[in-house]
Amino acid sequence: MASKINKRFMKVAKRLHTAFERRIVGAYKTIFDTFPDMSEAWLGLLREKTRVEAADIRPTQEGMREAQRLLRQLRGYVCAVKNNSGYLVQRIDNCSQELSGADTGDYSTVPSLTDCYDQIKALESEFGTCQLNTQLNTITTMSHDVQLGNITFGRYYIQIDLDKLEQNNHSFYRVTPVSEECPTVGESTHPHLMNGSLCEGEGASAIAKAYADGRLYDCCLLINSILQTYGRNPYVELDRFGHDDDYDYECETCGTGIYEDDRFCCFACDRTMCRGCVSHCGAVGNWVCEECLNNARDNDEPCVTSCHELGSHDCFVRENERCPECDDVHPDRELAKCEIMPTEAQLCIDCAKSLAEEQTPCDSCLMHGHMGCALIAFGYPVLNTRNHPACVTARGRQHMHHNLGWHHVGLFHPAQTEGDARADFQAYGQFLDARNRTDYTRRQREGLTMVNSQQLAALVGENS
Repeated sequence: MASKINKRFMKVAKRLHTAFERRIVGAYKTIFDTFPDMSEAWLGLLREKTRVEAADIRPTQEGMREAQRLLRQLRGYVCAVKNNSGYLVQRIDNCSQELSGADTGDYSTVPSLTDCYDQIKALESEFGTCQLNTQLNTITTMSHDVQLGNITFGRYYIQIDLDKLEQNNHSFYRVTPVSEECPTVGESTHPHLMNGSLCEGEGASAIAKAYADGRLYDCCLLINSILQTYGRNPYVELDRFGHDDDYDYECETCGTGIYEDDRFCCFACDRTMCRGCVSHCGAVGNWVCEECLNNARDNDEPCVTSCHELGSHDCFVRENERCPECDDVHPDRELAKCEIMPTEAQLCIDCAKSLAEEQTPCDSCLMHGHMGCALIAFGYPVLNTRNHPACVTARGRQHMHHNLGWHHVGLFHPAQTEGDARADFQAYGQFLDARNRTDYTRRQREGLTMVNSQQLAALVGENS
């Protein structure tokens, strides 16, 4: 005579069977996990598009710089959309590959309802409990009592997340202690547990195989076995459990007790910190505290004098704008800084050398060859008293320099507007003021030369 069906077991078994069935096409739904990032990048692109269209860009030096700034921001959002699109395409391809097995009709990895019922019944028999939480959509059982060495940890909940099982997510379970008196060290409640995540170690392949075959009962047995074992490479050494008051250090920021293995030192101030009070600086590969970071940001200086990565792409203090020539981010030490236009994006040293060797000016700048120009240090021609480079190609009353074409000797650049000239000479004037008005006579002459288009036109007529 067939044994009587337990209604509670059957309810849990039906939900488990449904989850295994949906797992066949679980990857189909995971592609939508990327949509929030994709949507955010796209909305940002639309907002930036509106700003670009609404900007009142005028054909002046200042206007061109504002246009370049807007375009750089627009480019950043386009790249974000591109990267998210590429990742989404990859997820779709992976999903298609996972679903390809469904065409063959091979559903051997889906346990039958009877098999699921037997597994739930076996879990109850083995561990004394197996409960379904319909609100959380989880199945929960418990391990046996865990004692490692002379330390008693007690029992652990093994919680199976059916939503993750349906999505074919291999992180489908969490392990948490039953008793609040379970020994803890930081976020670890077991040498191989951290924030509910179990380090499976050598049991990982066996759990993965049981999971792929739909053997949930075997998965729980393996998890229980790992909890009963103190293996290699634990999150926390066993001898550190049960000694919460025996700390080696105290965090000098928040006062948290710290063991030797959890001690971090700020490389700027050398104070002892816990992990939560320091950040890892990728530029130099060291740890730095928030106080030193804020101080460096306020003073616009490196965290420590020995750091030469200020302004690099992974510097916590700040990140430089991209070099307008090579479009890469460089730290301050690799920049050929322009003293006349210090607030603009700076050339890197390699690009400045290349432009100086080719006698090519920075794009749209009228101040090349003047004192403070970044290119002069790398051999770029210095302007003579007639506001022209020492080396020019002459042809009658016209000459050519800076690869900007032929123009009259009385003109600075025929292609530049009066507004461009005025903006650049204003910046040059501010630079000279900072230098105690050095070269004032030359500055005054240049300013008068570029004051208005009528004077320029008259100058052309006089020399023609």
